[in-house]
Amino acid sequence: MEAGTSKAPPKKRSRKSKEGLVPPSPVPESPQVRDDDHEFDAEAAMDFTLPKAELDNTIQDQEGPSQQASKKGIYNDGYYYGWTPEWHPEFMYRIPGDVALSSIKKGGSEGRGRNEIGKFLGMDTSTKPGNRRVSSYILAAQKEHPEHVGQYQKMEGKIRMIKYFWKQSSEPESFKKLFRQFEALTGRECPFTMGQILKFPGTGFSTLRISDVSLRRLNDILEMIRDEVVLVPLHKVIKIIHQKETNLGYQFQIDKKSMMKCLLALQKEGFLRVFDCSVMYENVDTKIQLIAQPHITSPGCPEVVEAIQKTIDHYHAEGRVFPHGQFRNLRV
Repeated sequence: MEAGTSKAPPKKRSRKSKEGLVPPSPVPESPQVRDDDHEFDAEAAMDFTLPKAELDNTIQDQEGPSQQASKKGIYNDGYYYGWTPEWHPEFMYRIPGDVALSSIKKGGSEGRGRNEIGKFLGMDTSTKPGNRRVSSYILAAQKEHPEHVGQYQKMEGKIRMIKYFWKQSSEPESFKKLFRQFEALTGRECPFTMGQILKFPGTGFSTLRISDVSLRRLNDILEMIRDEVVLVPLHKVIKIIHQKETNLGYQFQIDKKSMMKCLLALQKEGFLRVFDCSVMYENVDTKIQLIAQPHITSPGCPEVVEAIQKTIDHYHAEGRVFPHGQFRNLRV
């Protein structure tokens, strides 16, 4: 052997038996678990997949009937349809544009927003598909009936929304009763017109649109101030008007800002006066607002003092706290 060369390692020979090569070791099978009554395969037991139909039935059983009912729709099983109190089976046989137009007409000159019209149609406008469908029906109704349907913007709290209303010019006789009532209460012609926008610069209040609802509120205020020289406190007047509107079926409650805009509109025309004054009640200086007839010039007039004292005595007799009227807490 020459120097510098290495000898290759010998090859390992496989073991042979008399029959030939030794067979490889067998792969262990999955363990068989035996029970008292039956046996099952461990690999099959690890498979938790269920058929789709069986899985849907399992999910429905877990959701309960209330959640299942919320997913059922009028036209299909979509998530933006739903049963609403305003919906009627008759709507299934009317085109949606006709139903939307009927909803706007029932809203009168006050109008209805997209959400209210969507409830009338049985659609949820909080979803994108439902909002688009309702908007398309409203736009179609506006294009087909421009002489009957109008729109305007209104602030609902901090949200500016668009309302669609039925124009007064198409049915002027429906509002004549409100104007005649206004003339009977004041003895003069109503200075406001339907659809007029009133502004209150320097007061911090937004605009007031004259509609059948706002005109009815003006008439209610004039009726109360005709029977009493001074109305105190202000929230008492709000509560009376809210009760009247509830009896008429109006679903929105009048708030203090809406009431103040109505009062400022009447004060501008000289029908009443609004005063801010302070009352010393139980050693506490309480600030209140009151409404008075136009001949009252200041909150220090005897009629105002008498009306405030009369209200305080009335609250004491009923066990209430002036000026908000809540019941006193009795400690035992």
